[in-house]
Amino acid sequence: LLQNGIISITDVPDNFKLSDKQWAQVQVARDGEPRIDKAAIHQRLSTLEYPLYFLDYESLQYAIPLFDGVKPYQQMVFQWSLHLLDAPDGALHHREYLADGTCLPTWDFAATLHANIPDHGGTVVVWNKSFETTRNKELGEMHPEFANFMASLNNRVFDLMEIFQQQLYMHPSDRGSYSIKQILPILAPELSYDDLEINQGMLAAIRWFQLATGKIPEHYKATTLENMRKYCHLDTLAMVEIYKQLILNCQ
Repeated sequence: LLQNGIISITDVPDNFKLSDKQWAQVQVARDGEPRIDKAAIHQRLSTLEYPLYFLDYESLQYAIPLFDGVKPYQQMVFQWSLHLLDAPDGALHHREYLADGTCLPTWDFAATLHANIPDHGGTVVVWNKSFETTRNKELGEMHPEFANFMASLNNRVFDLMEIFQQQLYMHPSDRGSYSIKQILPILAPELSYDDLEINQGMLAAIRWFQLATGKIPEHYKATTLENMRKYCHLDTLAMVEIYKQLILNCQ
């Protein structure tokens, strides 16, 4: 396409070889209108069981582990955010955990999560389930006392990202991306990562590594921790608002 001077998706020739998914994205871009499979989305969302637990993790992946019991390059979790929705019109509650970097955080991570999510009942909503479910499996292996709980979480996971990844909801503004940061402005423009000091997962991991290795000045530690809380909080709140908008749009 570049060799033929084509740099816009709307100018892709009709006889150019693309997959069905790629052609669908081309057509949405050409039409300038969203394409929404309301029946399929409604069917997916109708399988969710209240209460809903909107859950997100932050992790550090490092060549030389900071603590015993962590493998090289293992995604070591250090923070979670949870938004709990009791019922469709129920109250929204928030819970969180953030390690201070002074010791291996995985046991406290699992224990605090277990204290806030029961072993049974309710759907655990995530964005990109392969990440959270793999971390849960690792936590169960590291701390066998939580193995059954972590397995229960994995059995109740619903991946909200798949609605966009599988093109059940397509919008010209998503540009073919199903990143939550690309989807959020479309469905909940009142929320934004732009004003956050920490606005992406990699930066959160870097800040926590700096915290754990003493590279954050003492007077700035509280501010750094608060900025990390704001970022992870928005990740789960974003899922809540995207879910609510999907429900409204696909009834």
